[in-house]
Amino acid sequence: MDDGCFNGSVGRIDCWFCEMKSALAILVLCMTLSVSGQNLLRWHQEPIDPVELKRVYDHYVGSEFAEIAQELAKRVGVNQPHQSYIPKEKLAEPWTHSLSLTLSSAWRFHTDYAALKEPIGKKFEILMAVLENRDVRSGRRVALNEIATRLHWGSYPVTKDGSLPPNSDTVRRLRAIAFNRQEQTELREAIVPILLEHGDPNDYLELAIKLASLKGEPLAIAASFRFATPVRISDRLTKENRARYLNYAFRLLESIDDRKSGTGYFLAVHIGSFVGVLPIRPGQGAFAPDQTLEEYQGENGLTASFFQKTVDNASEWWMKNKSKYQGEKDGGGQSGGRPGSK
Repeated sequence: MDDGCFNGSVGRIDCWFCEMKSALAILVLCMTLSVSGQNLLRWHQEPIDPVELKRVYDHYVGSEFAEIAQELAKRVGVNQPHQSYIPKEKLAEPWTHSLSLTLSSAWRFHTDYAALKEPIGKKFEILMAVLENRDVRSGRRVALNEIATRLHWGSYPVTKDGSLPPNSDTVRRLRAIAFNRQEQTELREAIVPILLEHGDPNDYLELAIKLASLKGEPLAIAASFRFATPVRISDRLTKENRARYLNYAFRLLESIDDRKSGTGYFLAVHIGSFVGVLPIRPGQGAFAPDQTLEEYQGENGLTASFFQKTVDNASEWWMKNKSKYQGEKDGGGQSGGRPGSK
């Protein structure tokens, strides 16, 4: 006796029919997901027909920036161009190249060229609104890049109309994101150097160290710390925070120095610029030896000994000067412990 869905031949037929229906349902589901995936790829990546891309470009360029800024920033954030070099003819007609170039060109139209037609303050406020909208996701970094550029150059792009909002208001809004632990760490990290430069750096140094330390791995911490702390803030730090900076930086340098490969080269140069060490030759980094010496010439460029000597010079400087920066607030505590430690 058969123990299928039902007893007997009729039961076997019904059982087979149930299995076929299930298989068909799975097939339809897979086809649906495949089509949906293709549509998603078509929307976010490649390929899209040039005629369709031209319509996309014309739509965004022909619209008021305030009306499309959120949507456009979100799409640009998803579709970042992957090529570093793009021929001029493609830049002139981006819709013949790719979706990513089409979207970024439309963004550039509003933030570069069309921006010259209206007061800077109005454009800046639109960008700040994009940054503050979490629904824009990765597009928030696109807006932040524009904000940082305008702040860095004071009144970029240069026009006779309008002005940037007072730094106090801008810093307040950026600070709200940077100190919010619910925000993306990468976004907070990108905001910190702006706050250090355009706010009081003494208010944000500890945050810069904490965010860098979240990377866990010493080399990643070193890279994050370098990018988060512009050397321009050196003269604006208090004596205590200057000591905090240097103690943390040199502990970090020690943690990544293997004494042979020059792994800490970039951090050493960064620290040297921070303390005002002049390069031995124009165009070289602080603490670096004379790169023209024969001992540093290898078959494929400078040898590892050149980079290691830079790290050694930095460490030697610290041994001679660290007594000046030791004290009660020399970088100890939660944010000043050994880099990468828990």
